[in-house]
Amino acid sequence: AYLQTSPVVYVAYETNWKPFEYDENGEASGITPDVIRAIGKETGITFKFIESSSTQELYDSMGSKPSDLIIAVSYDYLWANNHDLIVTQPYVSGSIMRVTKNADVDPSSVAIVSSTYLANEIVQAYPEMEAVKYATFDECINAVAAGNADCTFLNYYQANYYRALTDYSSFIYRPVDTISQSISLGITKESNPILLDILSKSLQRIQDNELQSILSEDTVISEPASLQKFVKHYPLQASVIVTVFMILIAILLITAAGSKVRERR
Repeated sequence: AYLQTSPVVYVAYETNWKPFEYDENGEASGITPDVIRAIGKETGITFKFIESSSTQELYDSMGSKPSDLIIAVSYDYLWANNHDLIVTQPYVSGSIMRVTKNADVDPSSVAIVSSTYLANEIVQAYPEMEAVKYATFDECINAVAAGNADCTFLNYYQANYYRALTDYSSFIYRPVDTISQSISLGITKESNPILLDILSKSLQRIQDNELQSILSEDTVISEPASLQKFVKHYPLQASVIVTVFMILIAILLITAAGSKVRERR
C-alpha cells in the first residue's frame, strides 16, 4: 500500500562525511547509501539520493526537500526532535576517538564540524578546549595535520578510514570514554509515518554478516602507490634505498672511469 502511494523516497546525504556518506564519480557512496540500497532491495522501495556539501547545508535545506525524506542522524531523540526528525534504531554504533598528530600533545584546541551532534557533545565534554569550526571532517583532520588545531574527534569507523590513509596513518588515535555515537535513520516529521516502520523493520532484517560486509568494504581503503607516499610512510627504508642506489652509481662511475684509463694505456 505504501509503494502505491509513494513510488520514490528521497535520501539526503553529505558529500564529505567519509566513510558514512560521500560522492564518488557522481554517485552516493559509503555506509549509509549501501544500507539504504540493501533496504531498497528487500522492500522494493525506490530511493533517490540528494546531495548536500555539509551538515549545515543539509539541515538548512530540509524545508525545501520532498516530504518523504530520510537523513542519517545520530541516535539521540532530543537532537532529532530539535531538527524535526524522528529516528529509527541505530544501524551503526561505535566509540569516539581523539586524534592528535603527536603522542605527547596535551590538546588546548579542537577542530569540530559545525552543526553536528558530535561537535555539540565535544563542546559539552571539553569546555576547556578552544573549538575551531570547520565545514567537514576532512578539513578538521587537515587542520590537525597543519597545526591549526591540536586535535579532533572521529567516530570509530571514521577513524579507521583515515588511519588507512598514508597521510594520517602515523597520527595517534585514542578512544575516549566521555562520548559515544550511534547512527540511525531519521525521517522528517512531515513524512508518512509508515515509512519509519518500514525502515525500522528492514534494519532488523538486515543480517549481521551483510552489515559487517558493508562496514568492511566502506572502511578499507586502497591507495595508489606513489614514491612520495612511500618516502613519507617509510623514511628509514627510503633513505637506505637511496644510499644503496648512490653507492651503485658511484661504483659504476668508478668502473667506467677505470675502463677509460685502461683503454688509453
